[in-house]
Amino acid sequence: MIKVTKYNKVYAVSEQEIEKQIYIFLNELKMNEMGEYTGLVAGEAVTQEDIDKEISKLKDRIEKLKAHDNDLIASLFVWTKEDAERVRKEQERLGIADLFEDDEEEIFSVPVE
Repeated sequence: MIKVTKYNKVYAVSEQEIEKQIYIFLNELKMNEMGEYTGLVAGEAVTQEDIDKEISKLKDRIEKLKAHDNDLIASLFVWTKEDAERVRKEQERLGIADLFEDDEEEIFSVPVE
């Protein structure tokens, strides 16, 4: 388990989950390099510069995950009530909150310390 901090609380993230995400990013990187685009560049006609940025972003994320970068791991694997509130406010600001209302209960990460 890797311990990460988010909003001044400590959370545990399994190394297996991190390894899975690295594998996903490596596959996306390979696809982008072969011309099968993923991420934001997949849904629209883009320039080579946009594709290069996506490739660079994936490489950066892979390196950060391998280095156990706290901020990236926390943003990918830890979901808190604060995060949910921030997203809800942004959806309201954009006028799209009603599109995301459902009866499913949100599951939040639990601090370990």
